[in-house]
Amino acid sequence: MTKTIRRSLGVLAVTAVLLPLAACGSEQSAQDPSGSAPTDLELSDLDGRTFAAGRDGAGGSIRSTTLDDAGDLAVQVTFDGDRIAVAGGCNGVGGIAAIADGTLTVEDQASTDMGCAQELMDLDAWLGEFLSSEPSIELDQDVLVLTSGQDRLELPEAQADVSADDLNGTWELEALTRAQDDTASAAAGDYDATLTVADGEVGVDTGCNTGRAVVAVAGQSWETESVAITKKGCPPAKAKVERQILEVLESSPTFEVADGTLTLTTPDGSQGLQLRLRAGATP
Repeated sequence: MTKTIRRSLGVLAVTAVLLPLAACGSEQSAQDPSGSAPTDLELSDLDGRTFAAGRDGAGGSIRSTTLDDAGDLAVQVTFDGDRIAVAGGCNGVGGIAAIADGTLTVEDQASTDMGCAQELMDLDAWLGEFLSSEPSIELDQDVLVLTSGQDRLELPEAQADVSADDLNGTWELEALTRAQDDTASAAAGDYDATLTVADGEVGVDTGCNTGRAVVAVAGQSWETESVAITKKGCPPAKAKVERQILEVLESSPTFEVADGTLTLTTPDGSQGLQLRLRAGATP
């Protein structure tokens, strides 16, 4: 049985490389500004943490010299004590991990053996070979970087799982987002639309019509059944807002919550909603 590993967003990694410095008649050792030598990454630093990259808003990057369309794939890596588990959307591979001198080794590798789409089977094979190659491993802030030759994974740390109850409250629409020609734009406005989450349901007020639907979340996915909504005629501007709200909600969007802002985005990234938690409301 495979284990589902949650995904989430992050930042790009920066690698610090220390080189011996030579001066006339003397040598200096590279140190950080505090004067103490930098600390090597240890396996205990990663215990209980999950890192992810790829599609569905996870961020990060997957660079492979052999995989086709690696940027359209997804990889998740989880550490639990001395064990590492790696998943690519089909089978999982895991083993006993160790880190020494900036190198990751994985012994006693084992994997599940399900039939999958060819691109996922190729990814599974590549991940096994990548782990066996003893890649270098670095952690910069919340981004895990694994490198083997020209192959490289940059994996932001995944956010903790969120339940529908964690989203309870009234969220006020702040902006509609659209992506055209790979360029994202946000149309901020004085909207009077809201989403109110409570008891596993979402109340929808588009600023014209109102409705309700069952809502569930899993990982970064927001699942809403078809919204039962009133059918009052709306002015063109409000009708446009209503249309985008319903299209996003019924698309099984991905979501992100940060600093009191809820962002919902269609799976293809073409449009979304940005909402702010109403003052005084607590999810």
